[in-house]
Amino acid sequence: MSRLNVAAQLIRDEEYKTALDMLKRDNSSQESLYWQSLICRLFDHYDEEKKIIDMGMQKHPNFVYMQERVVWHKKPLFDRLVPRQSLRMPRDPLLTPSQSALDQLCFVVGGDSHYFHMIVECIESIRGTSLYKDVAVCVLDCGLTDDQKHYLVEALKVAEILAVDWQYKVDGFKTCDGPAPEGKLTPLNPGLKAIMSRPFLHDLFPNYRFVFWMDADSWIHDERSIDRHLDLCLRQGVAFAFPDRMPFCQRLVYQYPVIEQRYKEKLANWFHVSGNQWVIDAQTNFFEDWKKYLDYHAQKYGFWRAIDEESAMIVMEERGMTEMLTERDLYMLYAFGLPVVKDQSQTLYHPWNGQVVGIFSMFHHKFQYYWPTVLSPSGALSEEQLRQHVQNYAQLLKMVQQGQDPCGLYPGQPQISQHFRVWPWADKVEIRRLLKEVSQCQS
Repeated sequence: MSRLNVAAQLIRDEEYKTALDMLKRDNSSQESLYWQSLICRLFDHYDEEKKIIDMGMQKHPNFVYMQERVVWHKKPLFDRLVPRQSLRMPRDPLLTPSQSALDQLCFVVGGDSHYFHMIVECIESIRGTSLYKDVAVCVLDCGLTDDQKHYLVEALKVAEILAVDWQYKVDGFKTCDGPAPEGKLTPLNPGLKAIMSRPFLHDLFPNYRFVFWMDADSWIHDERSIDRHLDLCLRQGVAFAFPDRMPFCQRLVYQYPVIEQRYKEKLANWFHVSGNQWVIDAQTNFFEDWKKYLDYHAQKYGFWRAIDEESAMIVMEERGMTEMLTERDLYMLYAFGLPVVKDQSQTLYHPWNGQVVGIFSMFHHKFQYYWPTVLSPSGALSEEQLRQHVQNYAQLLKMVQQGQDPCGLYPGQPQISQHFRVWPWADKVEIRRLLKEVSQCQS
């Protein structure tokens, strides 16, 4: 029996990896190279597939399939990736917002040209929801190109793009240890205009009652998180989340030492709220008090990272707005490590409690990396699994920092992007059909 016949039988039995090993022994025939390419695509092994395509073009330059794959591989990474499959979960009708609330809601995201791809992913995640796909999306232009703005309007139907400058022009841009490094927290980084604009969003977009801010490096995974945000906002006037359970007083010791003692005492038992995403009811005048405290801190101390978050916390404390959303609604890499995937549906779970992740935040991680994740057969990880999970995450980050390809870190387990864009998923059914077709023809 020929190798192709053996490989065809393995494909019919869905023993794809064994079939691939068999086919690699024959790198001359057009059929073998074609089957190898399909199997590599099925498992998202695109670096390996590129080598097969290059070999195929040398041996069979007129093969149309190979020509089409060459064109695909020449595309930039972002354009080879596609938006995630939409996640549809049973929602609580008591938390589902009314049409009136949706009509008065807008999402806002912002950044400069370096954040463009992340802005696209964030908006694509909104457009991928079932309930919020038609809600207005506004963009803060902190240095986008004309082509980028055109794409946002034409492809993603952005309602408004507004150019913004620094809302506060203060001399001192500080970190915990003193003056900020050049290009980090200084006006030389135009993307940070978006951070300083957050308390001014209702001034910038006055036609909306509910303003839902999302950092450019965040995206919606489970839209029920938006339901929970809006429900809390309707009850309390604001909805913030905290990224981890470290009390604010502990953070102040080493992270934000410039805040005044009277506020430290008031916020001592609070968890630190995050500015990554939140929704505010403009009718509460929360924005006005938020700007007041931000102005006070900026003029007295200069600017430091999280100045807007601390100012928001003070307003919340003074108004008795003590309810916050939990880590289920704000998943941050630095706090939890890699998420967990338990099946082939691309659903991401929290490794600590097994809950479906609501909104994912990459939080300063470079957007050009598309990392693998780990497989868990059950809900939350055990203590031993968590320790291994943290070790794997640390190893992965080290590999990325050293410029290595991390895709082999978890061999034999599903590879899934933590961005909203992933390797093509829609063609997997077609690839399986083609493999079945060619294997039957070979028999």
